[in-house]
Amino acid sequence: SSGINAEYGGTAVGDKPYHCPRKGCTRSFLYEDSLAFHETSVHKGLARPYKCSWERCDRSFSSAANLEFHEQTHMGEILVHQCSSEQYNESFVSKSELDSHKKTHTAEES
Repeated sequence: SSGINAEYGGTAVGDKPYHCPRKGCTRSFLYEDSLAFHETSVHKGLARPYKCSWERCDRSFSSAANLEFHEQTHMGEILVHQCSSEQYNESFVSKSELDSHKKTHTAEES
């Protein structure tokens, strides 16, 4: 086998001919439309139509599934910020809650 995949335009398997033109970005893509989506979502920030509906939250997402996961963190259904201390087995919805908790560690040490 020569490693050439005719299904993908005769390029070697693993070759990604569409390179992001942005300076400092090293991403490459197999398909031109994948590059276009990357440029829009990463570099222009436009492909995030799913906006969080929670008050004081300005986050937005590229898919409904990502938005749904995010909104569950507001409701306390998903605790994504874990305390790294062996003394505690606690998780928190937000990073700010975890940071507040970590301050109790230093208060206990003094």
